Parts: sequence; structure tokens; C-alpha cells
Amino acid sequence: MIHLLRQESVTEAVDEHPNSVAIAQANARLLRGLGTERLNQMVAACRSGTGAAAVDASVDEPEMPSPGEIIGVI
Repeated sequence: MIHLLRQESVTEAVDEHPNSVAIAQANARLLRGLGTERLNQMVAACRSGTGAAAVDASVDEPEMPSPGEIIGVI
């Protein structure tokens, strides 16, 4: 997956977010919570074109952030 970000959008988001450092920390926490097996399943699903439907639902999902921790979309 490639995610293109406009510099202007990133700058604006960083300037407006009360704790922009928390964004990277929350993303790292989420990825660690997913674990290698789950991430590999997600990548395989993307490569096969079946998306999330191909990922085994029995794999535990990490705890989602509380509303106060929601990062937002740039």
C-alpha cells in the first residue's frame, strides 16, 4: 500500500493536533498489538485482492484507542 501525503496537509495536521508525537506512538502501539501473524495476513489479503474478507476473523484485534486518543485522518 502506498499512502501519499501532501506536505501542506501534514504541516497543518501537526500544527493543529494537540500532541502530534502521540500519532506515531499510537500507530506503533497498534502495529505491535496486531502482531506479525496478523500483519502478514493483512498484507497477503491485500496482495490477493480479497482485502479484509480474507483475513481470519479469529485473530484477536488489539484494543482500539478511546475517543480521546483518536488521531484523525490527514
